[in-house]
Amino acid sequence: MSEEKKSGCLKYIACGCVVLVVLAIIGAVVAYFGFRKVVSNVSEKYTETSPRTLPVPVVSQQEVDTVIKKFNEFQDAIKQDKPAPELVLSGNDINVLINKHPEMKQLAGKVNVEIDGDKIKSELSVPLGELSSMFKGKYLNGSGTFTAEVKSGRLVVFADSIEVKGEKLPPDVMKALGSNNLAEKANQDPKVTQILDKIDSISVKDGKLHITPKKRQ
Repeated sequence: MSEEKKSGCLKYIACGCVVLVVLAIIGAVVAYFGFRKVVSNVSEKYTETSPRTLPVPVVSQQEVDTVIKKFNEFQDAIKQDKPAPELVLSGNDINVLINKHPEMKQLAGKVNVEIDGDKIKSELSVPLGELSSMFKGKYLNGSGTFTAEVKSGRLVVFADSIEVKGEKLPPDVMKALGSNNLAEKANQDPKVTQILDKIDSISVKDGKLHITPKKRQ
């Protein structure tokens, strides 16, 4: 994969707010960081020629506006080093942002998120041709369960399980992915670290994503 593609992906992941870091990684981690490690051997087995139709949240425009307003206010406060309350997002809130927020348009139709307890479940349909021309016309259709949090100022995302094209990844591949922090490359981007420095914690609990900013002096 070209350096231009890598840079573009990381710039998108680090697009101004740690919430977007989390959401983008949920959607892209399998396709970009995980899948490319095994693609040379199993590309035909784990790709399809048609996208999967993912559910779209059925919400009123008022609900859309409320979620986007809450997100934008938190994002603006973080950027401007102003006090902000904890941002709490349900799975449906995240799907509204993915499908309706202008900054998330690259993920619309490619990711659907559910939060079950302390686990993030993501269904994916990613056109791999956007990552590399060698996969033109190929789609990664699958699902995964992840944990996500911030530890010592670093974003930590681990894959608990991944299925692609209805099949689980081979045990040796899943073992390798499960032992690696899938957000490691994002943590190496200065734009990401600048945002993470302003976050006290990120956790997934009680079926919701909680993002708590550091208290301002």
